[in-house]
Amino acid sequence: MKSFLFLLTLLLLAGATYAQKVTFDDYKKRGDACFTKQDYQCAKDNYERALRIRDNDAYCTNQLKKVNDAIKKAAQPAPKKTTQKDPKPVERESETVRIAELNKKDGDDLFKKGDYEAAQKKYEAAQNSPAFSNDGYIKEQIKFCRLAAAFQKDAKSAFARGNGAEGLAYLKKILEMNSTDPLTRQQITDYLQQRGDQQYARNQFNEAKKSYEEALPYADIQTKGTLANLINSCDKEIKAEADRRAEAAKVAKQEPKTTPKESKPETQKVPETKPVEPAVKQEVVKKEAKPVPEVELISKPSVVPKIITAGIGVGALAYAFVLNNQYKSKLDNFTSLSRSSEYRQWRVAYDDVKAARSKNGLMNACLGVAVGAVIVESVLLIKKPKAKRAALQLNSSSQNWGLALQYHF
Repeated sequence: MKSFLFLLTLLLLAGATYAQKVTFDDYKKRGDACFTKQDYQCAKDNYERALRIRDNDAYCTNQLKKVNDAIKKAAQPAPKKTTQKDPKPVERESETVRIAELNKKDGDDLFKKGDYEAAQKKYEAAQNSPAFSNDGYIKEQIKFCRLAAAFQKDAKSAFARGNGAEGLAYLKKILEMNSTDPLTRQQITDYLQQRGDQQYARNQFNEAKKSYEEALPYADIQTKGTLANLINSCDKEIKAEADRRAEAAKVAKQEPKTTPKESKPETQKVPETKPVEPAVKQEVVKKEAKPVPEVELISKPSVVPKIITAGIGVGALAYAFVLNNQYKSKLDNFTSLSRSSEYRQWRVAYDDVKAARSKNGLMNACLGVAVGAVIVESVLLIKKPKAKRAALQLNSSSQNWGLALQYHF
């Protein structure tokens, strides 16, 4: 009797040891194996046992839900047998649905990236499946893809014609359908930033600031930093211009105002009449004196002023041309660096443009000198030298008989 009890105790201890070895992972693996074999009742039992050990496990909870759905579906009456020759029509139909779902997912990914033509092809491929032939979501996405692709072409055409406002309006219409489109947002940012750079180069700082601020909502994080620096530069230039105007107004107030004196009408003076003295009678000369011809001294044109004037005009024009070329080259360099995220490079380019622009007054002065030289040269070439009279001349007297000696100053 004692030996029987001892043997029974050993068996119970062995069973308890075996029971302790079955862990949560064991039940989970058993449930997965049964689920693969479509033995849903076995899978349900094992998943429930696993959840008793770890009641908050998400995987087992999800698998248990699938198992219950499969058991309910198996309890429903079997559909009528089809007359298809294909031995596995259900498998083929599920494969078609799977491919359609993949096409739909690919279409969504391409739509988010802004590749609307490729997305439309994926949606149409998914729509060819009987399961998605009447899907409302796919129909709506195909419509959006067609509209967005058309707006992209219209925007490209508008920018090519130089109508930036129209192109910008088309791009904003695309964002109304797909607000996360990265390509369209980048295009809007580039256009507005480039417009702001051009306005900045023309000293239109208020307009440039508005363009940069309009681009901010569409820019990515890195470009937002560049735009913030540009807006800060605009604020500094606006403040400096306001300070200059205030200083000029202050100086203008300090200058004394001079009021013009009223001009009094002058009284007309009556010329005094002097008595005419009687002319002294001269003796009559029998012979009239013949008038002596005037001696004319014709001055020869000088070549030296013409050469000096031409040299000044050519030199001024050449220097103005050099200044203009320097300004244009630095402005092109500044425009090419306007999209760069390196603020230092951009600032150096901007300082070069500003220095070159400060010489515009000198360039205009050189152009004025060149134009003046052309006018003077033309006058020297066209105008003929005047005949110079001798300082002393003998002419016949107009009032009396005899000769008159005249001196020209």
